[in-house]
Amino acid sequence: EGEPGEDGEESPVVKELRRKRKLLKETGMASGELRQVMQLLKKQLDPLATFNAVEQMKLDMVTQIMEADRQQQAACAILVQSFWRGILVRREMSRQRALAREAARELRKTSATTSISRVYRGHVARRLLRYTRGHLGRQAGIKVALSVSQDTRGVVQRRIESKRKQLNIGVTEVQRVYRGHLGRRRARAHAEIMWELRLHLAA
Repeated sequence: EGEPGEDGEESPVVKELRRKRKLLKETGMASGELRQVMQLLKKQLDPLATFNAVEQMKLDMVTQIMEADRQQQAACAILVQSFWRGILVRREMSRQRALAREAARELRKTSATTSISRVYRGHVARRLLRYTRGHLGRQAGIKVALSVSQDTRGVVQRRIESKRKQLNIGVTEVQRVYRGHLGRRRARAHAEIMWELRLHLAA
């Protein structure tokens, strides 16, 4: 499929052919058909090469398979980024809550517990709203990235559908964990504020 370069490494063209062969093999393509397609891909490297209708159809099929794989990889990257952003948001909210508690202790000396509680609830609500909007936008991006042309072969459709279900399960799980985590933190924050208010009133 090509000779290594002078430094002993394969050329980018050879690496790309190997990658295409591996992906086509994973689709379940028969070995005879796979050999024919690989020959066409090598022939395609010649800018003067011509192809009949059947050969062109096979090359178009390979292009669709490669594009579907690229979109799937992009969708996985979006999901990982979404999950990581969720972690960062939760960390930031935890830090902001700690700052709010410290501010509440300082302001308690001047009878400002009610005001800090109102400010903190508004702060959390605005951050939650921004996170929800961003998360919905990322979900829409995943759906767009996973939409594949109707002309794609059935075997490609089945692979994409399976991975799409896995992504949806992952997104649902992240949402469930985040909602539970936020609910518990908000409940604890509310209990702490009420406890501090009672102490203040009792003082």
